[in-house]
Amino acid sequence: MKKRKFVDLFFSKLVLFSSLLVVLIFVLLFAVLYGESRLAIEKFGFWKFVFSTSWNPPKEIFGGAPAIVGTLISSAIAIFLAVPIALGIAIFLTEVAPHSIREVVKTAVELLAVIPSII
Repeated sequence: MKKRKFVDLFFSKLVLFSSLLVVLIFVLLFAVLYGESRLAIEKFGFWKFVFSTSWNPPKEIFGGAPAIVGTLISSAIAIFLAVPIALGIAIFLTEVAPHSIREVVKTAVELLAVIPSII
């Protein structure tokens, strides 16, 4: 019983440490991004960059709206395509598929989950 309490306490502390580490990495990432872009933000302004549609580096005109909107649109398309397919596969595997097929497809899905989807 004493060993179990030790393992539970150790795991609890490990999860807390991991959670705090993720928050710290996020804060440091934001600080580095802001530090590297501080001069550009001060020169052009954050809101002007976000909402401007012009991009002309020789004239030092930078606008991020097309890139931001393009990212949002491509993400929405990916979600609208992926969610129905994923739900269909999940329902098929849990409700319809025979055990032999279920194990093969489950393994394939788990292997595909390892591949990074953001490039």
